[in-house]
Amino acid sequence: MYKSCFIPQNILHCRTIPALYICKGNYGLFFKKLRLKDIKLIILCVIGVYIYVVLIRLILSPVGMTAHAGLDSSVSLLTIVNLLLQVLGEEFFKVFILLIAMYLVYKITGNRNMSIFIGIIASMIIFGLAHYDAYDGKILQILLVQGFGSIFEYYAYLKTKNILVSYLIHLIQDLIPVVMILLHIMPV
Repeated sequence: MYKSCFIPQNILHCRTIPALYICKGNYGLFFKKLRLKDIKLIILCVIGVYIYVVLIRLILSPVGMTAHAGLDSSVSLLTIVNLLLQVLGEEFFKVFILLIAMYLVYKITGNRNMSIFIGIIASMIIFGLAHYDAYDGKILQILLVQGFGSIFEYYAYLKTKNILVSYLIHLIQDLIPVVMILLHIMPV
């Protein structure tokens, strides 16, 4: 499957436990029921992600870089279950970094728009750098693909305040190559 980010998998999966503890059983702070307009947003964001990846691939190809981490041809049920949990952990990680950065910037500046902008940029950089090993340390590639490539998930989260929406965008984005591998459509 995908090369993972450098954070150990057991930590990725356990990120949800503190979040659920902090919300004291009020899971509605993170998860809301999906609405029809959320499903439309998910579809549009997944399409946006793939358009972004194609554009980045065109930019990176001439300099010998790729727009994806290495894929492994072995896909099993365990791989898919791991992906489901890992993506949820990554979404919690991104949202927590975003909220912390927004809070700090807002406390310093009192400017909501600046706190959102700086919070998104900071969390995209941190999330991108968390994938350092997956791209053999190519910082530009990491930031463009993993970091700034997650803009669609941030947009969806900020629009809906629902991690489930950003999670589904991220999950669909990661599952499409898995399905393509299973159907022998995409070479690894």
